[in-house]
Parts: sequence; C-alpha cells; structure tokens
Amino acid sequence: MPFGCVTAPATFSKIMRKLLYHLDGTDNYLDDILVFSETWSDHLQTLRSLFERLRAANLTARPSKCSIGFSKLNYLGHFVGQRVIRPMENKIESIKQAEPPKTKKQLQSFLGLVGYYRQFVPNFSAVAVPLTDLTRKGQPNKLEWGNAQNAAFISLKQVLSNSPVLRLPDFTKTFILRTDASGTGLLGILLQEFEDGKFPLAYASKKFLPRETRSLLLKKNV
Repeated sequence: MPFGCVTAPATFSKIMRKLLYHLDGTDNYLDDILVFSETWSDHLQTLRSLFERLRAANLTARPSKCSIGFSKLNYLGHFVGQRVIRPMENKIESIKQAEPPKTKKQLQSFLGLVGYYRQFVPNFSAVAVPLTDLTRKGQPNKLEWGNAQNAAFISLKQVLSNSPVLRLPDFTKTFILRTDASGTGLLGILLQEFEDGKFPLAYASKKFLPRETRSLLLKKNV
C-alpha cells in the first residue's frame, strides 16, 4: 500500500477485513495480525489458514516482524498473555514521568496517552472532566490549572501507574454487566467470575453532552 494516499488506511483495513473474514482465532489492526488459540494444534491450523489466505491475496509477512508460538507478547501498546491484558511497561513509565501540562496542546497529548488505556480506569470520563473541559473550543491555550485539575491529573496517573490488569474473556462463562448513571455521565463494568474470584474485563464511561444532561435519570440508566 503506497504511503501518502489519504484513503490508504481505510482501503487496507477493508482488505484485511475481507482477508480475515470468518477466520476464528484472529484479530488485527491494519497490518498487525494477532493469532490466538486454546491448543497448539489449533494454533498451527489457524496459522496455516492465515498463510494460505495471505498467499492467495498476494500479500507477504516479513519473518523478522513475526512472533510465532509465544504464550505472551506486546501488542498495540499492551502486554497480552496468560489470560490477562495490561499496559506495556514503557507506556506506564511515560505516564509516571508526565509533568502537569501548561498548554492546551500538552494537555491534549497527556489525555491522548491516558485515554488510550481508558478501559483500565474505572469511570475514566468522570475523573477526567476537569481536564477535558480545558480542551473545549474557546478555552485559552494557557491552562487555568487549579486544585480540581491537579487532583484529576494525579488520580489518572496513580491508577495507570499501578499497572492495572484486566482479565481476558472466557466465552464459556457468563458475562456480568454493571452500569450506573449520574448527572454528568454514565459508566459500565464488564466482569466474569473465575475460579479465583470475580474480575473486570473492561471499564467503559461516557461524559454527557449538555443536551444529554437534561435527560431524565431514568432514561440515562436505560
């Protein structure tokens, strides 16, 4: 795929979706393909099917970029394996070292970094409100940093600096979904019960738009 073409990512994504269609045990982001399985024999069969499809599509996989037969690996900024997923250590270190931003651009950069891992942060949207409010259109480039902003900044850093861990889903078990809503947003937690206890698979949250805050609380919970 040539570089510089505006539609290249969308076109390539469409090609990959077609390539991996109905190929169980695979996932991808652009050209990063993840193969997962319960057994080694299943893994080999999935790899064989994947390589056959790549060959039929005249696509190649560079051996130096492939990792085959690993029980754990780093994938798209995450450590994945042993039925857990967590942020990569170098990303956590970047969050730990982050200084309070002084400009809107610096704040947007910080929010982009921690926002990528929002599924690890309970009620991320509500915690980040004092910060996201400063990025709205019309807000000055030089930040008006107060106690609320500093508390939100520290809270996000602390949660992600403690190497949060999520379990990977077991599709043979029952999923548990818990939701709640307040005057400013809503949150959800997806869990499963394992032999060693009940663990979160993902957190989700959303900050309400001004028009949404005028809705009835009952409607929000629905």
